[in-house]
Amino acid sequence: MKALRRAIQFMRPYRTIVLFGLITTILPVIMELVVPRLMQYIVDQGIRASNMNAIYRGSALMFGSALLGALATLGQGFARAQLSQGIAFDMRTQLFTHIQSLSYADLDRMQTGQLMTRLSSDVDTVRMFSSAGLALLLRALLMIGGSMVMLFVTDWELASIMLVLLAIMGLILRTLLRTTQPLFVQVQQKLAKLNTIVQENLAGVRVVKAYVRERFEIDRFIDSSLDYRDQNIQVGRLMAMALPSLALFTNVGIVAIVWWGGASVIGGRLTVGELIAFNNYLMIGMAPLLLLSNMIMMVSRAEASAQRYFELIDSKPRIQRAATPYLGMDATPVASNGHGAGQSADNAVQERSSQTRTLPKRVMQGRVVFDKVSFHYDNRQNEEDDFAVDDKGFAPNHRNGAGSVVHAGRNGHHANDAAMDSSAVAPNGTGRQFANGAAHDPAINGITPNGTAANQYGTNAVEVLSQVSFAVEPGQQIALLGATGSGKSTLINLLPRFYDVTDGAILIDDVDVRQWAPEVLRSHIGMVLQESTLFSGTVRENIAYGRPDASMDEIIAAAIAAQAHDFISAMPDGYESIVEARGANLSGGQKQRVAIARALLIDPSILILDDSASALDFETEVRLQAALDKLMQGRTTFVVAQRISSVINADQILVLDGGHIAARGAHADLLASSPIYQDIYYSQLGEDAPV
Repeated sequence: MKALRRAIQFMRPYRTIVLFGLITTILPVIMELVVPRLMQYIVDQGIRASNMNAIYRGSALMFGSALLGALATLGQGFARAQLSQGIAFDMRTQLFTHIQSLSYADLDRMQTGQLMTRLSSDVDTVRMFSSAGLALLLRALLMIGGSMVMLFVTDWELASIMLVLLAIMGLILRTLLRTTQPLFVQVQQKLAKLNTIVQENLAGVRVVKAYVRERFEIDRFIDSSLDYRDQNIQVGRLMAMALPSLALFTNVGIVAIVWWGGASVIGGRLTVGELIAFNNYLMIGMAPLLLLSNMIMMVSRAEASAQRYFELIDSKPRIQRAATPYLGMDATPVASNGHGAGQSADNAVQERSSQTRTLPKRVMQGRVVFDKVSFHYDNRQNEEDDFAVDDKGFAPNHRNGAGSVVHAGRNGHHANDAAMDSSAVAPNGTGRQFANGAAHDPAINGITPNGTAANQYGTNAVEVLSQVSFAVEPGQQIALLGATGSGKSTLINLLPRFYDVTDGAILIDDVDVRQWAPEVLRSHIGMVLQESTLFSGTVRENIAYGRPDASMDEIIAAAIAAQAHDFISAMPDGYESIVEARGANLSGGQKQRVAIARALLIDPSILILDDSASALDFETEVRLQAALDKLMQGRTTFVVAQRISSVINADQILVLDGGHIAARGAHADLLASSPIYQDIYYSQLGEDAPV
């Protein structure tokens, strides 16, 4: 029960509510334990003695006890509602905040359905236990303990018999708890798998219908749903075996009272009122035992959910912040406010404004150096947690750097990066010596003193980049060309440190990216991915996503530069028009232009365009390219493109092949010297195309 004890720590900010709930739980129990004594008084002192005053007094006291208990129970319900929702808010906020701190490498191992189950079902299960379950458990224990005390006060001989029966019933419940807890872990895992299937199906419904795979998806859902059903049936059978056993011993206790107690009344050792009181106390003690079987199920389920919750909370992000992060030129320290256990919901809301970071506008010049960079994705086959593989050995699907869905194979690596040439070595690049040890600061987390990154991805991994070296001066435009799987998207994902290199170093303004404060680094890198992600909200909110404080004039200027202003103005509410989830009510080209405007609005020192014109028609691409050419001036720009016509004017073109740089240079130089570049050029523009 370690996980549940840890989950209970979320009650600390609500001590007053917990104390009130404790009082309103104990008070009704006391009132119920008083009632059998009052009944004994009415029978012995009132009915048998024909004393109406005693009957009136006893009845009035019973009514008063019932009323006080009802009021206390009402107050307990209010307290439980506030406590449970506060705990759920705190747990979800802590978990969601932790998920935001995870890197691409971490998220690649996790399925969306798994995360959603932890944020919803697992949190709700712990919430129910921490409020209703814990209150019912406390009430049951108090009722059992209090009734046993009153049984011994009434008649110790009969109470001794009942104590033996209670011990046997307690042993049954203990066995049930130990047996069901691991089963509930499996129940939650199968529920998470079922949620993953549903989430993937809804997200990829167009693909399902395009390939006429509805029957396959239905069968996959049925198989998973059957697994979930069968696991719950197994738990239900255990519970079904426990309930009759408990009921049997309860009836045995009643028979013992009738037999032994009746003889005691006849012999004059007990009064009729005492026998009635004893029977009532027995019922008070036995009823919670019967309910405890259901509470055992709640406890087991809550423990399983708490284990899964803290399993994710305790996962350490692979991208670690440097001990002394670099904040850029003329920058001030940036505070990082987390929300964890022990911080109440009210405090979280109050501190939300303090988490908004105001960064210096220009803290980055934009000089970029890749110094013998190698990288490979995780290819571990035996992940201990249930994020990496399901029970059939398949790794989760995830998105590559371009935003496209990549279906991982059984070994968990990217399918389109699977065939890298790990033996390829890049030609001598334009690496440089770095002054004052800025490139390889031993204080950087995960970096050894010689500048080599500690291998965080395991030894059995697919190498995607091998010994890549080049330098980019501020304001230069760099184009990346190469076949699918050559490492283009991986290379640009290393710049904002979505992943850490496995060897070598990447420097921006002569400082290793692992030394930069991540929020400062990323706030000055604008990215437009191949598949643009828009959020539900207005067009204005989507463009201003990276700069929520931007003025309307700045938003419009960015939209004009991105060739998006005309179609936005034509929408019913202009910039206040609603964008549906994932931009479902916009065309691919419209979404792409909104994404470009979003990147331009932050005025980045480094701009990354990952095949950003892929969804545009030729005329729009030409207009956009002309606008981008002006905007690229003065800022370092990386362009990943499929069409060679969009990168002819680049200052430097890098041709990637098998994870290394096969050729580099300006367009004219590559056209004269690089066979790979020549093949790309002539295949797209034709044999007689002008240079």
